[in-house]
Amino acid sequence: MADVLVDLSLENQTNTNGTLSGTFSATDIHPQGGRPAISLDSLVTLMGTPGMAYVDMHTAFFPDGAIRGSIFRRQ
Repeated sequence: MADVLVDLSLENQTNTNGTLSGTFSATDIHPQGGRPAISLDSLVTLMGTPGMAYVDMHTAFFPDGAIRGSIFRRQ
């Protein structure tokens, strides 16, 4: 398991199910292991490479993670 690259905060979301949406930019990417943060282009490349990026959702009821899923590019 890797460190968090981007924290996708859901604080302003009102949905309790369905689709959630939001945005992030290069300034939201966290540095890793004492190294500078990767570029937004590098993050997009990771997200487009199967098995290289995932989303892990945490909730108040499941603070260690409620669900986790890999990110894949739609064909």
